[in-house]
Amino acid sequence: MPSLMLAIPAGLIFFLFVARLRHDPRRFSNAVLLGLALVLLTVALLAELAGGSAPTLLVAPA
Repeated sequence: MPSLMLAIPAGLIFFLFVARLRHDPRRFSNAVLLGLALVLLTVALLAELAGGSAPTLLVAPA
């Protein structure tokens, strides 16, 4: 469940990325937003697969 706290902001960042991409597809900040969203989603997914929470996965990977 705590991983959901990372997945929700990642989803919002991704939608912001899509909105900005439609406005101006060549901006560097679009790539930064997409990268940030993908990192947050990856951490959330790994935490769920490991059976722990995202903060635990980030602080002390076992």
